[in-house]
Amino acid sequence: MIIRIIQWFGWNWVAFLRDPDNYSEDGLQLFNSYIKNTGICLAFHEVLSQSSNYSLTFQKINRLNINVIVVFTGSQYAKNIIKEAIANNIRNKVWIASETWSMNQQLPKEPGLEKIGTIVGITERILSLPGFHEFIYKAKGTTEIYTNDNAESEIQMKTCNQYCDNCSMLTAKDIINEDPTFSFAIYSAIYTIAHALHKVLRCDINECRTNITVKPYMLLGEMKQLDFPLSGRQVKYDVNGDPAAVSYAVVLWHTETNPPWIQMVGTYETHPEITFTINNSLMPWRNNTAVPFSNCSVECKEGFSRERVGYHDCCFLCKKCPQNNYVNYSQATKQLILVELTVPWEERMEEAQERKREKYQELVEDCWRNGWRTEVGSREFASHSLSNAYGTLGITGANRRREIGNNVEAAEKASRWLWLKSGEQWGQ
Repeated sequence: MIIRIIQWFGWNWVAFLRDPDNYSEDGLQLFNSYIKNTGICLAFHEVLSQSSNYSLTFQKINRLNINVIVVFTGSQYAKNIIKEAIANNIRNKVWIASETWSMNQQLPKEPGLEKIGTIVGITERILSLPGFHEFIYKAKGTTEIYTNDNAESEIQMKTCNQYCDNCSMLTAKDIINEDPTFSFAIYSAIYTIAHALHKVLRCDINECRTNITVKPYMLLGEMKQLDFPLSGRQVKYDVNGDPAAVSYAVVLWHTETNPPWIQMVGTYETHPEITFTINNSLMPWRNNTAVPFSNCSVECKEGFSRERVGYHDCCFLCKKCPQNNYVNYSQATKQLILVELTVPWEERMEEAQERKREKYQELVEDCWRNGWRTEVGSREFASHSLSNAYGTLGITGANRRREIGNNVEAAEKASRWLWLKSGEQWGQ
């Protein structure tokens, strides 16, 4: 989903910061695998520990002109990174937060946070849990502040027949204002276990069979087959036990206000089909200001082709195309089509065709080595290859027939001109 955000705004030159744990390491591996064939380049990545030189890391990012930084860490490391960014006077970056800290309730209050740029993040879709607030207030009673004198008795208070030693000093407000990222995940997990137990124990509306010994594999088997509605969402699992329906949100931190707040600006759904969208009108650069630029190179204008510079595909110079050459390419499909239409003297047609093919041979081989499908058209008349080239470009039906007719007419006119000039000296 982070990659979808990067693609949505047209960025291709990004940094990835992670911490030493397995969660962050897996995140980097997945990021590297998913950006293949997307046109996105991982310009810089670093593993940050508590003793890392954050200042040096930011210097490297600035030297590389990277303006989009993915922070795929736990909440504590994210706090360190953001605080160091403020201390190092980092400005005008886009920070993409992983779900572990995107809904952090304390970090948006950090003084100076509004100066470092824009913070967007991903999180599980936040849904209200019916009756949760009422339950918490009822469970905690009417007293919100407890003294040491009655703390011990408070520990003995039961909630759903459970003891919670660590919850006794928390007020209802403390609990309700906690990071809500995983609230629905926990809520649906409890309902999943309850539904699975209901199935294993063969319960009806009156009772369950108490003579059945419940084994973990029995629960797991039932869980994989569950499919039930919960708070407007469908809870179901695939053959691997993973949620079949995923609902995520893109959130934006409003750090310029007091108090700061977090707004949902986009969604990612997998049920009933995969959809991803961001409401551009809610972004901070909506008022006729440009989307922050984080690309290695400026895209080439019409009439120019890319000439890669260095290791990354998204770093290139723009080289002017030779006259009468046409290049069409697609980053999404890694497909490149080169077309050169010429009209040689009739006796030299085969020679001209071979010359054109040799002209592009090195480029074609380089493209194939880098996973690009390449087609070269170098015929000088309207053969089958011309029709195929139009089809590959998406020009079909009546439009293709019309364009082929135009090509035939142009070739005939050029051939006639060559014939009329055949008796003259070239260059006169």
